[in-house]
Amino acid sequence: IRRRTRMMPGRGREAVLGEVAGILPGALGARTLIEFGTVGDRLSAVVVHDGTFRLSDVGPLGDALKELESLRFTLRRLARRPGLPGLQKEVAERLDSHLFSRIEIADGPVVIVPTPELYATPWSVLPSLQHRSITVAPSADLWLRRATRQEGSGVVATAAGPDLAHAEEEIRAVASLHGSTLMWGPEKSRVDDVLEAIDGAELAHIASHAFFQFENPMFSSLRLGDGDLFV
Repeated sequence: IRRRTRMMPGRGREAVLGEVAGILPGALGARTLIEFGTVGDRLSAVVVHDGTFRLSDVGPLGDALKELESLRFTLRRLARRPGLPGLQKEVAERLDSHLFSRIEIADGPVVIVPTPELYATPWSVLPSLQHRSITVAPSADLWLRRATRQEGSGVVATAAGPDLAHAEEEIRAVASLHGSTLMWGPEKSRVDDVLEAIDGAELAHIASHAFFQFENPMFSSLRLGDGDLFV
């Protein structure tokens, strides 16, 4: 909203707020948008659903980050030594409690806008979000612009990375759902080709190993056939 205010000289902040408030609920439809933010050392959230905007105090940011790091450590351990699913469930429940115990989430899809500290959250393992369609967006503004965009190439690009069981099977299944599809298997998924294809594509689906850089998310990457595709 601040960006839009700066880009529209002569228009008051209240006018822009009113415009966004009018557009966002309609674009969300049955979805619930949860945008996290920080005020000092506390985490807050704006929840938008069915035309209603609610601001909630979530709790201490530090407590949530401790549980997030514990969950990420547990998942890395499980990736190397399968077993102990009960431990993952217990840690996920603790983080879920820190993030959502004070937030009422309606049934249906959810759009999450995290703070930078929460980008590494594995949202789909949290009990409150399991069995939902989840979209993670950098900002509500970017999500809204994408959701209301009319133009699109119609092209669907799918690529599989190496050393990942069922990756090629996965992209073939996705490709079978769409008509105009570009597809690369694990050995042919070249970074330059995939980057060129996803620029302007209607949908990009990449099944590969991923490496998240917690300190600098822009250096996170996806492993493709001839190297890493960086954000």
